[in-house]
Amino acid sequence: MFNLCRECGHRNLPVWKYCEKCGAKIETMQSDAAEQASGIYFKLLKSSQRIEFPANKTSFLIGRQDAENDIFPEIDLTSLGAQNFGIGRRHAKITLEGSEVFIEDLNSVNGTMVNRVKISAEKPRQLNDGDEVRLGKLILIFCQT
Repeated sequence: MFNLCRECGHRNLPVWKYCEKCGAKIETMQSDAAEQASGIYFKLLKSSQRIEFPANKTSFLIGRQDAENDIFPEIDLTSLGAQNFGIGRRHAKITLEGSEVFIEDLNSVNGTMVNRVKISAEKPRQLNDGDEVRLGKLILIFCQT
């Protein structure tokens, strides 16, 4: 559970009353209720844990938070041990174009792979339901319902 800022969309810890990114007052809501409407998510390999894609956005960052450098990715993998998996602060970008979903590596040190094939930096690669996505050493399954 987290608090989603209605002004900027940033995910805040449940105890915060104001957004750490923009300072707007935030209200508590469940991530499932706020985001599952999109029907697009990652699932951790060997787990049922889902990582929902932000609703009402067509482009968003995947990486790990670095408050000191003002980096707050929409899909923040910090809580999964992102640094130990070799996930960069600005590792990859997801872009939605109609019903198509693309992933783009943002020159990450440890790379991004789709179905065990490394994708070229800054060249979007279309994702299909069931694709295996590796960000550094973290393995995710792309799901689109």
